[in-house]
Amino acid sequence: MNRVFAAEAQVITAYGTGTEACAEGLYAGRNVFRKVERFPVSRFNGNMAAMVPDDFMEHETENLSYVIMKRLSELVSVPKETRLFFAASIGEVEALETAGCWTGDLLFRKTLELFRLQHGGLYSGACASGNMALARAASEIASGRSETALAAGCDIVSEFVFAGFSSVGAMSSGIARPYDKDRDGLTLGDAGGAVLLASEKALDRYHLTPLAEITGWGMTTDGKHIAAPDSEGREMTGAVRIALNGLPPEKTGVVIGHGTGTQLNDAMEIAVMNTLFNGTVPLVSIKGGTGHSLAASGLVQLAMGCEILKRKQIFPQTNLKEKDPAARFPVPEKIIPLPCPAVVSMNAGFGGLNAVITMQGVDR
Repeated sequence: MNRVFAAEAQVITAYGTGTEACAEGLYAGRNVFRKVERFPVSRFNGNMAAMVPDDFMEHETENLSYVIMKRLSELVSVPKETRLFFAASIGEVEALETAGCWTGDLLFRKTLELFRLQHGGLYSGACASGNMALARAASEIASGRSETALAAGCDIVSEFVFAGFSSVGAMSSGIARPYDKDRDGLTLGDAGGAVLLASEKALDRYHLTPLAEITGWGMTTDGKHIAAPDSEGREMTGAVRIALNGLPPEKTGVVIGHGTGTQLNDAMEIAVMNTLFNGTVPLVSIKGGTGHSLAASGLVQLAMGCEILKRKQIFPQTNLKEKDPAARFPVPEKIIPLPCPAVVSMNAGFGGLNAVITMQGVDR
């Protein structure tokens, strides 16, 4: 099996353009939620979201989803023979009524053009799509079928998605508070991400500097409920074990959880942590700051995992007031040292998909 490295990882979030902007916001413990004005929200049980700055679309005539991918294509350089692994839940949702095709496929085809790539595939596993695409891309390199692979994806705050989460009672009436004892739901967010994975040979050939080594990936399905996870997290535990790839759980430095701030998701992840880890491994979520960006979540989590490994520090849990008493492990209230250079990133999606990526600091 070939080693797999993250060679580039760039994101666009409500914090601004670039991974550094997102990291600075999370390490400052600052969220970027504001009242939604893109569409009427009076009939929903929430009115906040993490949206890109108002001037992001200045002088732009394309849809926001496309513009996010366009700007990411300007930030990440990709060898021309690279295959695209595109993560989509909704895709170019602004074109829902006019596209004439599934809007996920529409944005996938446009992203191929933006990055000047010829081949790729679309991976749709709801909110686990980001880690799903990363897992398939990493497998492609590990098997020797490709030397480079681009995992990319984007989702934005739209009335369609807002209405959907509101209708199932998953939206917070205020703001998302992942792993907090008084959490009451999720808050949505705009985001896109692009991660270039490369083999060791490709690092040398294209003079790439590795950010992290992708050491494992695992996917399982609950098969329990279309919109609710297994409360005991048995299948997520299985996905983590697969992704650890022989690494003892206690040798993990931090787990970046899916951490939506809903009662059911966070309780499931707390059960996984209590079952699998030794009580000393911290759990943290990006979504208290970035909001829930659906298919882009795993890509943003990987980029932040690279930042954690680079800084050797874990960012605090944004919006945390008092952690859920069921959590028998740390949820950081401030910046803390990373105890060892290994990161686990978890995603869960409607339909029961669990997708997990593990990464470590680079030693080559």
